[in-house]
Amino acid sequence: MSEPSTPPRPTRILVVDLLGGLGDLVMALPVIHALHRRHPDAQLRVLTHQPGDVLLQHDPAVAAVVHAERGRERAAVLAELDRWRPDLVVTTTRYDGIADAIEELAPQSVTNLWRSPPADEPVSARYLWILASEHVIDAHDVGLVFVDSKEKAYLSITAHAEVLHDSALARAIWKSTSRSILPRS
Repeated sequence: MSEPSTPPRPTRILVVDLLGGLGDLVMALPVIHALHRRHPDAQLRVLTHQPGDVLLQHDPAVAAVVHAERGRERAAVLAELDRWRPDLVVTTTRYDGIADAIEELAPQSVTNLWRSPPADEPVSARYLWILASEHVIDAHDVGLVFVDSKEKAYLSITAHAEVLHDSALARAIWKSTSRSILPRS
């Protein structure tokens, strides 16, 4: 039995975030930065709604921002896939057959970053865990702390992370980190 082949490193990466708001794009920022860190030589484009360009226009991880007109998202995705022909497409967007089109037309894709995260897991940490489990990024490159074999992951603010098997320690680190970066209510 032969080993599965590793896909070639992408040179063109498209991140599609058409969920609707700036907050959704903010939750996708760790994905954009993780992809850039893992594939520093690749061109990375983001397809999103306006005003996402304002958030991303000076981001060194992003080579270009492409806009989708509201109500014409599927057409924008199809046009960008045809025009730019990315090697890898990562999307948070599944409505209107967008995920199906990406899976059909892109050589490599991750089209379901949501996958019903537990209520106590930050969405952006879930996105990163899924990309790591799909071998698109490496958990050590992005600061994911794997807690246990039950697929729990917590986002660390460090550039690199250690794999922790002590769930109490990982939770303590997460609580300490979240207290320092989240606004107090």
